[in-house]
Amino acid sequence: ITLQACGSEDTRLSEKDPSPSSLAEFVVENWTSQPVGMVGIPNGWIGKDWGNSKYDFRVEAAGLGRVLHLKSQRGGTAIISKEARVDIQQYPRLEWQWNVAVLSMDGDARKGGEINDHSAQIYVTFARFPTKVRSRTIGYVWDTFAPTGTIIKSEKTVTITYIVVRSGAADHGKWITERRNVREDYRQIYGEEPYGSVDVV
Repeated sequence: ITLQACGSEDTRLSEKDPSPSSLAEFVVENWTSQPVGMVGIPNGWIGKDWGNSKYDFRVEAAGLGRVLHLKSQRGGTAIISKEARVDIQQYPRLEWQWNVAVLSMDGDARKGGEINDHSAQIYVTFARFPTKVRSRTIGYVWDTFAPTGTIIKSEKTVTITYIVVRSGAADHGKWITERRNVREDYRQIYGEEPYGSVDVV
């Protein structure tokens, strides 16, 4: 997971392209400091006790890097968070890679309750006191049925607004790189500039 700033959307620093660039980056997590084969909540992350929590995580080698593998079972949640104190004005872009092996048949951001079960999701939270009722969270989701580009507030948690960045089975089983301008998404949803620390889930 990488928070990026400046430069164009297609210009970024990476191990494959180490050439100088005007695009700075703040690495939230790339799993290289986590031991391969580690099971459970990764070092530096915190488990979120939301509902029936089940933390079936494993750090695995993939190509030249490492990934976090999550096995999810029906009726269980697996949510972890890592606080990243980032100046969102300086680092407005979020980049991550994900791979969904099996799509949830209960995934539809447009519907609440039992049929709102996304296959994969990344949350960016902007804390505001009191946090449980005033914090603002953008949830970037891979949904089964809701079309890409859908923006909708959660029916279950009033502080969360979902953005569907990928939908359906066309790309499942593949590693996909996503890039979002979090600052622009925040302004579109809330009509003002973001501020405060960022929490990535």
